[in-house]
Amino acid sequence: MNNLNFLYKIFMLLYIAALSLTGAKAQVYGIGDTVEPFNAKYLVNWKQDEFAYKKGKALILDFWATWCSPCIAQFPKTDSLKNKFSEDLEIMAVTSDKNAVVSKFLTTYEKNFGIKVASVTDDQLLKRYFPHRQIPHYVWINKEGVVAAITTPEHLNEENVRKLIAGDKLSLPLKNEQEDVATYKVLSPLIQIDESRGFPALKSYYYLGNFQKGTQSFSTTPFFDKTTNTNRIRAINLSLSGLYKLACIGLEDFHTSRVIYEGIAEHKKDHIIKKNYFSYDQIIPGNNIEEAYDKMKKFLDLEFGIRSELQNRDMECLVLKTGKGIKLSPFNLKEETIETKDSTIRNNLPLENLLSIWTYGDSPLFPLAIVDETGLDKRQKLSIALPLKEKTDLEGMIAALKKQGLILTREYREMQVIVLSKK
Repeated sequence: MNNLNFLYKIFMLLYIAALSLTGAKAQVYGIGDTVEPFNAKYLVNWKQDEFAYKKGKALILDFWATWCSPCIAQFPKTDSLKNKFSEDLEIMAVTSDKNAVVSKFLTTYEKNFGIKVASVTDDQLLKRYFPHRQIPHYVWINKEGVVAAITTPEHLNEENVRKLIAGDKLSLPLKNEQEDVATYKVLSPLIQIDESRGFPALKSYYYLGNFQKGTQSFSTTPFFDKTTNTNRIRAINLSLSGLYKLACIGLEDFHTSRVIYEGIAEHKKDHIIKKNYFSYDQIIPGNNIEEAYDKMKKFLDLEFGIRSELQNRDMECLVLKTGKGIKLSPFNLKEETIETKDSTIRNNLPLENLLSIWTYGDSPLFPLAIVDETGLDKRQKLSIALPLKEKTDLEGMIAALKKQGLILTREYREMQVIVLSKK
């Protein structure tokens, strides 16, 4: 009898515990809410065994992933801000990627760029506290533990960080992603229903749309989801040439001048005008990257009535060479960007990063691709100062590089291009 009574008590304790667990709802924080202390135990490049948050120091949470190139592109900026305001500010990267994957990735990143990024890994808690669908995603918490802002990366600058530390109001646009997708209706897209079941019926899925309001431009190379055995390519708010650069090359630093339009001038539209942007989503089974790119290219050709192919042609470009008295920075110096009233100074920037700054994206600052013929290690660091008002001034760039012992000239080189023509 005593044994039965003991077992009953144990059962009731377990039952009550289960009820308390299932009834508990995860806290969701918004702007103006005070964040309670929390701990994160899975970490990379952190000085202690766990990250324990508490009031007293401003905190920016940087939600990212190892496959998210726009997220990774912000690391130099967050590192610079973190170092400059180290006494009053902590910036912690947060990802749900596995610790082993993140550790390997950030070790390689530090070797290549000299920047050590501290990150929470295997995250399940913080993404429930601060729900979001798109990354990069930044949560700003002031010294009193109050959420001051939730933003996209363009608001990461010294002025806003100073306001955060001082406890001033941050009047920044809210990165709002809340949509009602809780229920499925009769006419819901089949992909939405299939996704909720883990894609058991998927053979292929393609979506092509126009400019998406309220969403920043970004794209992903094919990324594989083991849980659903699917491969996905996503691009939001890219030009037509941007979509083809992704489909044909899979690289974002392929200069726009290397996309040639032959007999289809109507498709060569201003890349700055938002109405000329497109959004694309593709999901296919398996983990074949070449197949994913090929299917994207064929889909774009079909939708736009275009024939696309890769060719080698002689193209005008900017050629970078070493000159006399070249000035290089030691590999171990940290990268920093200094904005003054009159100039932009980039100290100890790896050569490959320096070149991509002026040729990146749909609307690059310079109209031609840069060909590196210096013979230097692409990780080699150097410093350069440019007048702030002349970031698009090629002559200003040439003069600034010359002071560092580098020569930049207009020449022709054979290079790979994407040719778009009528079918």
